[in-house]
Amino acid sequence: MAAGAATAGTLAAVAVAVCTGPERGYAVPTRICGTPVAPGTLGPLLPPGGSYRESDRASRPGGPRCRLYVDDELAVYLSGDVVPAGLNPFDNPRGLVNRFENPGKPGIGIDSRLGDDGAAALIACERQGVPMRFVLHVDLSYEVPPDTGERRRRLGEFLASALVEWSTAAGCARG
Repeated sequence: MAAGAATAGTLAAVAVAVCTGPERGYAVPTRICGTPVAPGTLGPLLPPGGSYRESDRASRPGGPRCRLYVDDELAVYLSGDVVPAGLNPFDNPRGLVNRFENPGKPGIGIDSRLGDDGAAALIACERQGVPMRFVLHVDLSYEVPPDTGERRRRLGEFLASALVEWSTAAGCARG
């Protein structure tokens, strides 16, 4: 009887762990590399683990970069760039924003691509009164959630929510 009770207890613990999602020994941040982020859109893209850290050492004015690490493994990479108003990085078929696995056009911003492993979107903005564009690129290095359809949905939500904050951080405000 004691063995049966132990098994039932173990099954209940496993069920709770599965229902509550990935176990994290870190808090999902509200800012990444100094830029506000909606934790509800970032959290589903971060893997379980014990520690979290980030690095923005590749950032430059007008080009924010941020690497998010969980247990010292790269989980998410974000990069943004301000480009001239007439430029559309999606027009270059060999460009960085067109290399995603199974890309689709989710209709975010002026133009966008959403793949199984990353996403990018382009929006209009201004810098010092001059019309410009801002492109945000997000790479996932870890497959969370493991279901590709759900991962794509969550990635699209994150991309849409992060665009304005990241363009502002790059010095290119929406008009």
